[in-house]
Amino acid sequence: MVRIAMRSIAATVAVFILGATGLTLSAQAAPLSPGAGGDPADAGAGTQASTDRFVSESCIEQVLEISRDLGDSDEDAHAEADELCTGTVISETSEEMTASVDEVARLAESESMSPAQASMLVERAASGAIKYKKWTHAYWGGSIVEKHNGTTYYDGSRAWVKEYRGKTGSHVCHSEGSIGIGWAVERISCNKPTAASSADNYYRFDASVFFKGSPVNLGVGLHFRVSANGATKSWQVGG
Repeated sequence: MVRIAMRSIAATVAVFILGATGLTLSAQAAPLSPGAGGDPADAGAGTQASTDRFVSESCIEQVLEISRDLGDSDEDAHAEADELCTGTVISETSEEMTASVDEVARLAESESMSPAQASMLVERAASGAIKYKKWTHAYWGGSIVEKHNGTTYYDGSRAWVKEYRGKTGSHVCHSEGSIGIGWAVERISCNKPTAASSADNYYRFDASVFFKGSPVNLGVGLHFRVSANGATKSWQVGG
């Protein structure tokens, strides 16, 4: 009964994901980058995408202990643990984009920069030195979806989200499209990387759900890193 209910919920969440975020069934069914933290593969249309399988060993141990205490068979217990504690991590990255002169000039004016600062920033934009990528990174585990997304800037020597050289990126955690049916989610950490050789956007969340009357806890850390040259890498930790 639990497995049937979970599959029904998972199907509902899958429809929600596909309808609300543009992620495709092909990206879920045919992983483009099997290795954890591997470089994303080209998904066409200027977008890079990758998928990876995530298993929470601590979650599995909790489910198995509850099932053993209730006298469930090992086969059923492991099947339920795998369904509840295994997820897919999906990342999508836009093509490289260049900050325009007009965009930078408007920013310089809005931030009341000095003529010297504004001139330097516009000059760098005109040379095409300031670039950025937009990205989305999501954990999908049956009836729970947690996402973070953002915009990261880079110029060949630094990558950043927090304001640097007049440009501010973004990092939003528990972003639009996040949903948990039966799960309670607590956002633990959501950083805004300062300028460095790479910008590691980190989202840590804890989630809990009742399984056969007992709580099961899951902790996941999602990393999406952009280097000063625009190379991207995503991976996940926790359990």
